[in-house]
Amino acid sequence: MRNEKNENFEQLGFKLNMQILIDAYDDLYENATFMNKNLDKPHLTGVRLYSEKQTLKEHNVYIADYEEVKDLDIPRNICFVVIGSKFSKKYKGDACCIVLPDGLDRIDVMTQTQEVFDFNKNWDMKLQNALHYDMGIDELCIISYEYFKNPLFVHDNQFYILSCPVIKGEMGKWDYDARTGMQVVSMETLNDFKIDEEYIQTLSKSRASIFSANQRGYRILYVNVWSDSGSWSGRVCMCEVESSIKPGQFVAAEYFGEILKIAFRRRNITSGGHERPFEKILKDIITQQVQSLDLIEERISFNKWNLNDSYVCMKIGLENRTVDLLAAVSTCNAIENSIDGSYAFVFDKDIIVLINLTMAGINMSDCMNRMAIIIREGLFLVGISDEYNNFALTPYYYKQACIAHHYGKKSDSMLWCHNFEDYALDYMLDNACGDLPSQYVCLGGLQGLRAYDEKNETELYKTLKVYLRNERNAVHTAKELFIHRSTLFYRLDRIKELTNIDLDDPATRLYINISYRILERLEKKAGEDK
Repeated sequence: MRNEKNENFEQLGFKLNMQILIDAYDDLYENATFMNKNLDKPHLTGVRLYSEKQTLKEHNVYIADYEEVKDLDIPRNICFVVIGSKFSKKYKGDACCIVLPDGLDRIDVMTQTQEVFDFNKNWDMKLQNALHYDMGIDELCIISYEYFKNPLFVHDNQFYILSCPVIKGEMGKWDYDARTGMQVVSMETLNDFKIDEEYIQTLSKSRASIFSANQRGYRILYVNVWSDSGSWSGRVCMCEVESSIKPGQFVAAEYFGEILKIAFRRRNITSGGHERPFEKILKDIITQQVQSLDLIEERISFNKWNLNDSYVCMKIGLENRTVDLLAAVSTCNAIENSIDGSYAFVFDKDIIVLINLTMAGINMSDCMNRMAIIIREGLFLVGISDEYNNFALTPYYYKQACIAHHYGKKSDSMLWCHNFEDYALDYMLDNACGDLPSQYVCLGGLQGLRAYDEKNETELYKTLKVYLRNERNAVHTAKELFIHRSTLFYRLDRIKELTNIDLDDPATRLYINISYRILERLEKKAGEDK
């Protein structure tokens, strides 16, 4: 997987729109006019003084006096700041222009405009530097508090507060969640949101928007953060409690949302920390630090999971691999983006994946098809639990996934996925003997058959094994052993004489089959140890 730390920030760089400029001009000049505002878009990276000899470029805004451009046919994609109120009356084109009052010096306007670009570029450089050095969402918010001049906070899709560097009295307080050690939006507030039509509508917005003062007593400029797969990851909110929200801040807020999307994707919640709140909850459930059924049901409901949905647990091994944390997180993100209802995280130097098959609307076959490319690309090996329908049992199915991974790794198989059901018997055999060495749990008569075969150059041990494997079918057994049926019956009679076992007894046959399996595993282990 690619290292997300190498993302191309040059392509991400913040571009201004004309609204940001007129917001600044409104504080400096009287009667500034914005023409063709509906064509405004964020694409500006610099400012130039207009000269008729230069080639006009779309990413620049040009400062000009009225006399210089009164007869100019301005292309629609070029932005101008024109000094001279006559321009607003004379101009009939459809370029996006700002008209400033008469008498201003264009060098002074150029200087003021350059300061606006410098201020925004400085903010962008600080954000990108914080991203590059993984300083965390807290640092991103501190930088942006200075920019927006209003307190802001970020919460995830379960309403845990990921950052709130400045709190003003009007903003209220969060609840403290002892399990995660994080602040969280209070249940009282969440219940209010559930029945607030305006708030419900905010959850589908893809652009920066205003949440009115009706609910909180002050307006909030907010941007939803969406994952690559289109799921809601959380939100950044700028609270209008210190200064008035300006129209140009909408495009800046959307850019900040893109910055946060990268931090979310990296799980870069705090400096050096990559653990999301729901991740902490799942780890507590897996390690059985949380065992209360009611508490488990409450916790997973924040992720819209139900206790009795269908689930599967997987372990992707990272052992003996040169995989840094960001690469592992990138794999987790790829899984979550490929399968709705999945949650992947790094745990004990491996990747654990929990998939809500009910939410994803798929079966195990579809699930593995979606996982295949990611796992094969990373050359990983995955252990897979049985499917289960009670999330409270996750600790046991997590152990199944670990067992499947362990035995799959030892099997030297070329397969990338290993199911618990394929290794359940081996696990049972390895753990069923108690204090006795395995060979002393096996049917003693089998060892006698081996000794008899070695002394007499016969194949009674193998004959009994093949006979039981073929469900006591004489025709199939004789064919597999390349002997006549009469020879087979002779051998079976001889086996009964030597061992005195009753092959008509189902329990005896089960005991013999298990004994063969244990002895085979002992032989294999002995061969590996040589």
